[in-house]
Amino acid sequence: MPHDPERNAPARANPVRIQERVFIAVWLPTRAATSMRDQVRPLLNTEAGALQVTPDRYHVTLRFIGDVDVDRIARLRVELGRRMSGHRPFELSISGAGHFEAAKVAWAGLAPSPRLRQLERSVSAVVEEMIPAVGSRRGEFRPHLTLAHHVPVGPHLIGLLADRCRTEPFPVTSVELVSHPPGDTYRRSGRIRLGSAAARRHVATRLPGHRHS
Repeated sequence: MPHDPERNAPARANPVRIQERVFIAVWLPTRAATSMRDQVRPLLNTEAGALQVTPDRYHVTLRFIGDVDVDRIARLRVELGRRMSGHRPFELSISGAGHFEAAKVAWAGLAPSPRLRQLERSVSAVVEEMIPAVGSRRGEFRPHLTLAHHVPVGPHLIGLLADRCRTEPFPVTSVELVSHPPGDTYRRSGRIRLGSAAARRHVATRLPGHRHS
């Protein structure tokens, strides 16, 4: 009887799939984030149990993706880099506030920005092409910046927050590919720049506080 080398071989284990939970966002520059924190902290400090987001974590989510194989994340980063080069940098500003009642989340809004919506559509198109399992975006894109969790606020506090949630325009020169491991940590695993270096410098020089060299 011919010898079958596979017959007595140990069963092969399925390869381990290493995944990370990821999303794509615009991160606030330090100057804008610090300004925002200074305006809202006195109000949020009055809410017992509120878990305030630190300014280094202020961001506007463009697309939440979920759990993704790490090898696919690398390919996603490359394709985002290719597509984002076609978007020119632009400006955003914080304006207004609101509250997700069920989740007890207080948030700051953004001034209307067609450029931000164009950017979100491009990001979503890349995600849906590269990771078909995520499907198309459900519901309307509602850009916001989370300020605090566990905030059972009422209309009065939201009105006060809305009055304070305003910033000077700040530059958007990149998007971030962010991993969110278990726990309360973010890992910004890839900054994808918009447009050319010259275009990014042009946006920066138009903003208040820029020092000409």
